[in-house]
This record gives sequence, structure tokens and C-alpha cells, in this order.
Amino acid sequence: MRDKPKRYEVIVDDSAKTALEKHVEFLAQVSHSAAIRLVDDIEKGFESLEFMPARCPLFIAGKTGDTYRRLIVAGRYQLVFTFNEEEGIVDIRYILDSRQDSTI
Repeated sequence: MRDKPKRYEVIVDDSAKTALEKHVEFLAQVSHSAAIRLVDDIEKGFESLEFMPARCPLFIAGKTGDTYRRLIVAGRYQLVFTFNEEEGIVDIRYILDSRQDSTI
């Protein structure tokens, strides 16, 4: 019998929530349905990080030198996060639009 995969708690930092709001507000000016799809895609990304967040590649932030992981959602948005295996927590720190210069 297979063991159930470990499930992580996903926490979204306030700065990531604020970034999401800005991305959605901007996109809603162009297309309300596209803004709704973006929210849905990002929520699915959050849910997918509950299982196997280590599958996402590591990178070192240019400004701070901190190590993060990232998951690409909706083709161009990056969910930038850390995770603590022992505590079972995924901490989403940033939501970035890959089309913008958004060096961390």
C-alpha cells in the first residue's frame, strides 16, 4: 500500500496578497474574465504546492541572496516561496509577473 503524500500548509504573505491584488486589478481593466481566470490559476497553484513543493526549482534572489523556489502559473506569473520540510509549511513570499523587471 502506498503512503499518503505529505501535505504542506500553504501560507500567503501579505506582500504576496498585495501583489496579487495589483495584478488582478490591472488585468481587470483589460478583461474581467481574464482577471477571474488569473485568480483561479493562482489558487490552483497554491493548492498544488500543498503536495511536493520540492519539485519546483531553486533560485537565489539577486538583491538579497536568499534562496527561494518558484512555480510558474498562468504562463507568466511566478509564485515565489520557501518551504520548511520539518514544519510542513510553504510560505509564498512574492507573486511576480515575469514580463516585468521584478528582481527580488
